[in-house]
Amino acid sequence: MALVLTRSNGEGVDIGDDIRIIVRILGGRARLEISAPDDVAIIRSELRRLTNECKPHPQKISAKAVDSSRA
Repeated sequence: MALVLTRSNGEGVDIGDDIRIIVRILGGRARLEISAPDDVAIIRSELRRLTNECKPHPQKISAKAVDSSRA
């Protein structure tokens, strides 16, 4: 589910008590100013997709293979 809002220049949205997003429109481009606590990761979605594609996929190892490697 998504919440879709229309915001004018300088208006914003608060998420909970700790996160605030302000919209700034400069030269026909929208800029988002995001204020959040240090422990909240903020990453552009296209970068998250890219980093997820580059991560090695974990290999499935059976418990039997792990036990035999310890012997």
